[in-house]
Formats: sequence, C-alpha cells, structure tokens
Amino acid sequence: MQNRENILIYTDQEVNRGMNYVMQFVFNERLNLDYRLTSDAQFFREYIGVKLSYSEHPLDQCIHIPRHPFISQQRKVQYLQSSEEFLVSELTSTKLLFGIGEASAERHTDKEMRSDYETTNSIKFEFDVFSAILFFLTGMDKVLKFKTRRLIHQTFELGRTPVVDDWVLELAKSINNRYKMALYEVQGDTRPHLRVDVPKMYSYLYMGLVRGTLEAIAEVNNLHFKSLLNRFLVNLHLKRDPMKAYYDYMLPSLNHHAKVVLFFPLSEYNNRDRNTSYYSSVYKEFIKSMADKYEVGLLISELAMNEAKELTKEITRFEELTHKTLKWVSLSTVNKKNMAVLDSFDRTRHLNVVGLDSTRQGFSFGTTYPFNYFNHDKKTQHSLRIYPSTFFVRNQNIHYDKATVDLLQSVLMKNRFLSIHLDLSHLTEESSKTISNLIENKTFVKDALKLKQSHQNQIK
Repeated sequence: MQNRENILIYTDQEVNRGMNYVMQFVFNERLNLDYRLTSDAQFFREYIGVKLSYSEHPLDQCIHIPRHPFISQQRKVQYLQSSEEFLVSELTSTKLLFGIGEASAERHTDKEMRSDYETTNSIKFEFDVFSAILFFLTGMDKVLKFKTRRLIHQTFELGRTPVVDDWVLELAKSINNRYKMALYEVQGDTRPHLRVDVPKMYSYLYMGLVRGTLEAIAEVNNLHFKSLLNRFLVNLHLKRDPMKAYYDYMLPSLNHHAKVVLFFPLSEYNNRDRNTSYYSSVYKEFIKSMADKYEVGLLISELAMNEAKELTKEITRFEELTHKTLKWVSLSTVNKKNMAVLDSFDRTRHLNVVGLDSTRQGFSFGTTYPFNYFNHDKKTQHSLRIYPSTFFVRNQNIHYDKATVDLLQSVLMKNRFLSIHLDLSHLTEESSKTISNLIENKTFVKDALKLKQSHQNQIK
C-alpha cells in the first residue's frame, strides 16, 4: 500500500467529533492525506512539513482557514436557528457561509509579514470552509426556514454547482502551490454512476387482467391512444414490451459506459402503487437474473421507513432472492428519521444509501462524492454511506440538450463521481433512448475525460 503524505493542522479549540468527521472527509478521502490535529503552537511552528492553521488568528507562515464558532457548538441545530437572522444578512451582503468578515491576511499588522503571507499561501478562504462543508454534508440547511434554505441554494447555485467539491479543489490548489505537491482526489472509477429504481419490469405485460383493464380505461379517458395501441400490440406479442427492450438491449450497453446499480422494490403493498407484485414468480426470476449481471439493491418502501418490522421483512426477501448480502439501498429522501430506522436494523452493516429529495435535483449535499452519515444529536459517524445523486431524473422530464451535456461535462471534469438517479416508473421507448444517449455518448465521455486530465495537470 502506498504511503500517504501527512498534514499537521493547528487548532485553538477542543477537537470534537464534528471536526474529525469533516477533516476525515476532506483530507483522508478526498485529498489522500493523513491528518493530525494539534493545539501545541510551539510544536506547530517548529514542524517541518505540510501544515495548516485552523484557528481564530493565523499562526506561522502557512495556509490559514479562519475558524467560525459553529464548528465548536455542542448544539448546532439550536445555534443555527438562533443565529439565522445574522446568517441571512451575511449571505445577502457577502455571499459567504460562516464568513469571518475581513480577509484573514488583513489581520496581520506587520505589513512585510502580511505581504509575504499573501504571496506564499495564496489565500482563498475568507470563511470557515470546514464549518461550511460540515453544514452541507450533514444537511443542516433543513433545520432552517424555507426562505433561508432557498437563499442558500440560490447563493451557491446548488442546482448546478457542487460547492463542497469546488472548495476541496481550491484547498488542494493552495496546498499544491505552497508545498509544491500534486494533490488531487483519490483515484477511482471515472465512469458515471447510474442508479436505477426498478418499480416494474414490464410496461404492459403481466399486469394482470384487472390492472391491465383499468390502465387501458385510463388511457382512453386521457386520450393516450398511442399507448393504448402499444398495449394491445405487446399483449398480442406483435411488439416487444418497451421496458423489456430497455433491460435486454440498452442496459448492457449502459453498464459498459457506467457503473449500474439496480434497485428493486420488494414490498407487498403493491395495491397502493404500480409496482410489480413481489408475489409474481416472473418478477422474482427477473430479479435473480439481474443480480447475476449487475449490482443490485433494495428500493425501500415508505412503509418500511416507518416500521422496522417491515424493513426487516423487505431486506430478508432481498437476501433470500439474490443470495447476496444487502449492500445498496435506495430511499426517496435521505433524512435523520430514515437514517435512524436503517441504523436500528443492523449497526454493523456498511450500507450504501442512495437517495435525495425527489422534488429537487442537483447538489443539495454540495458534493458528488460518497460520504458517511453523521448524526448531530448523538454526535456519531455512522457506517451508513451516502452516495448523493447529482441528478434525480424522472423519465418524462429528461432533456438531452447542450446545457445538460455542458453541465455533465463540467461535473465529470472536476469530480471523480458523477451520479445520475433514474426513476423508471413510466419508462417509454423515447425516454430510454434519451438515457442511453446521455450515458453512452462517446463524444461526451471522451471530451469530459480529456478535460478532466487537463484539469488535473493544471493543479499539479
């Protein structure tokens, strides 16, 4: 195993779990550095090597991140809610989150020292970047008022910008410039991550007489005559089912260009939705066949997220069907309540959790990179690992246009992970081809990887 570089971090406050959590994410996982925290100022000054001060005032001639009181608060939720008015004022006037006010370099009274400090350290941060990263990774915006949350999302353009990833990249550049290093993100699979929710395996076949009849009546009432025609042709075996065509033809191709994980619902409460019933023998055989070819996971039902008994039942079904230990789960929303239910199931499992608020796509966690869930109430880091989805796409809203491609290229250029979360509840032949174009487009992938390599060379 390759030895990693070390970075010494000076802090003028007591180290807590929240601080260690964000340091681990930034330095261990993203920059491939081993970090050490110290409050010994003399030891820090005499240390020869890569170092960074994270304190109220700069210490020694090194990179400095100004510390905001937020990181040291024991009751972070109450602190944010009590200081929400100031937070809004700060965002409005400075466009900064946890800003310190004046630039850190200006705190030096010695002009010569200040000039040297600015030159050697390339000051980028006028705010507490570690507090800001902790804020986004732990979803603290959800404890604020709606207007404040909207202001935060607008200020940092979270629909289009992974701000946490950008901040980590700026920190890497500062370390590279100061210490003549070549930091970048941890090497990994550069393919996009395609996470597919599979609520059903066929669009028209095996729906059952009652359900098929009701859906046909609905298509007549809504004047969806093309869908009605396709339904009859497929059931008469004169045409291939669109969903089956997707799995047979398009999925293997997508799997070549992306890392595909398929999530299957295994709830028996299919009368509340349009999912394929768990009791269908065809559905069970289909899941088994997919588990032999792809990564598979469990699409947890809303009921199971509120009742541990139902969650255990669905997980047991999955493992009995696939003969695999469950590693991947998909949720409609990632929040504290959902994490608590999952954590109560089995604390020793290192589950990968995929899911965001389905009504909002983009970078609500500020990153495309996976991270461990942190519970502010218990001040503990969980083994549950969240894979944030860059885009949550419902197939009827897919648009393969230049703006989308440009955005995907930009994300893929800067970040190791590009995650697209698809809901295939109403897949059509047209939308499935659109998905294929987004992932499979060779020019897009080639250009994006070329831009990424160029970007790596620049920061080195």
